[in-house]
Amino acid sequence: MSNDRQKDLRDDEPIRDRSNLQSFLFIVRKAHMELEGQDAMLARFETVKTKGHAREYLEETLPKLFEERERRHRRKGTPST
Repeated sequence: MSNDRQKDLRDDEPIRDRSNLQSFLFIVRKAHMELEGQDAMLARFETVKTKGHAREYLEETLPKLFEERERRHRRKGTPST
């Protein structure tokens, strides 16, 4: 977790099964795998056990995914959303 960020009280809570967070993480994980490959995704995702880990994973992964989306839109000449 970044040192400049204050720790949230829920960061140590486990990710509940069938929660919205777990569902969102699996969607991001799939996109991460398509972008960087299964080995890289699995190596990073296997450490995600708590809400704090999920926050770190999303903070690392989402900017890469958004950048790739923008790159693809520029290549196709379509506006991004």
